[in-house]
Amino acid sequence: MSLSQTQCNLELVSHFLQATFQILATFHQVLYVINVRKEHFHQVKKLRFICWQRLAGQYFEHVAEVVATSQTVITIYQHHHRNTIVTKQ
Repeated sequence: MSLSQTQCNLELVSHFLQATFQILATFHQVLYVINVRKEHFHQVKKLRFICWQRLAGQYFEHVAEVVATSQTVITIYQHHHRNTIVTKQ
């Protein structure tokens, strides 16, 4: 092989390696973006769950207040109703 052929072959190998490196770098960027999106999805999922827990907790507190108020009203009604029945007899 002559020196010019060797130099030409080295240039071809160099171009091939550069192209391969660029392809691998592009794949790395794509996979990184996919991984980042996946991580963001998990974070959004966690945030949504935390918000749901908070809203559910507020809802259950409200339900507990309504139930407590209803029980108080029922107790007052029953007490008043018993007194009415007793006075009628």
